[in-house]
Amino acid sequence: MLTDIATIGRSPENEVFLDDVTVSRKHAIVSRIQGKVFHLKDLGSLNGTYVNGYSTLEVQLSSGDEIQ
Repeated sequence: MLTDIATIGRSPENEVFLDDVTVSRKHAIVSRIQGKVFHLKDLGSLNGTYVNGYSTLEVQLSSGDEIQ
């Protein structure tokens, strides 16, 4: 099983670096499974993770989803 992972956060060590104080150092992770399915998981951030305006801890992403 092939899985690709990208971390999102305020720390420059993340693959997706967001220079914003409302973002946790390690805020969330996006995983790609078998090149087809993308999955987003909040890593216990203080301000939460939103997809299409809804707070979420974990969700399968679809094309066009807006992550905030």
